Amino acid sequence: MTPDYLFILSGNRFQKINTASLLYIKKKERHTEIVTTNGNIVTRIHLDQVEKSLLPSRLFCRVNDECLVAIGKIISFDQKAVQLPGICIPLGKKYIGLLKEKIRIIDSRSIPSDNPEVSKGRIHFSCFGIDHNGRLCRIGI
Repeated sequence: MTPDYLFILSGNRFQKINTASLLYIKKKERHTEIVTTNGNIVTRIHLDQVEKSLLPSRLFCRVNDECLVAIGKIISFDQKAVQLPGICIPLGKKYIGLLKEKIRIIDSRSIPSDNPEVSKGRIHFSCFGIDHNGRLCRIGI
């Protein structure tokens, strides 16, 4: 079982981070910026190391070459971007499939229908996902 927190070296101090407060982690030039609901922490730990050994992979997903996001904090996403509270992060083409594998998507396109209005495309359905609280929420795909 993964602990609910971790300690990250930032400067000369180890900073405690509750994993539930993580929004996203972004690679910058020579450091990595960890963005939480409580503020930002800058560290020299490489993004790949954070992804592979520090975070539970079922809770986080790489969305482009420079950024990991907390799956539970995703508000919506489409083919180009992931919306988190307060920021829209570009979604790289090679990461779309990975993101879709890690989240549950309910999509009317995958549900057969006997209704001719649906099969003719006259009725539009939205796509839905499950948020971090287990509630059904609308997402843009």
